[in-house]
Amino acid sequence: MDIPSEPLYPEDTETVSDSYVRVYPVGKGRIAVESTYALTLSVHTLSGQLYRILDVRPGTTVYSGFPAGMYVVCNKKVRVQ
Repeated sequence: MDIPSEPLYPEDTETVSDSYVRVYPVGKGRIAVESTYALTLSVHTLSGQLYRILDVRPGTTVYSGFPAGMYVVCNKKVRVQ
């Protein structure tokens, strides 16, 4: 499997991305995960409490039910409004 050396999308202050997975907010209380392979992601609050575990499949999936705030996913901060 070839993994691109550059992110597929430009980064901004509300986007977490790397070569193979991208996590970003998409509207009120939702985040999207784009991935090229299946994986499990842990979502933590800024205080370190486990908030949710996401079973991610290849492609793009939108997860809802997130209260507004900051979360840590893939060791990066994601702001949900």
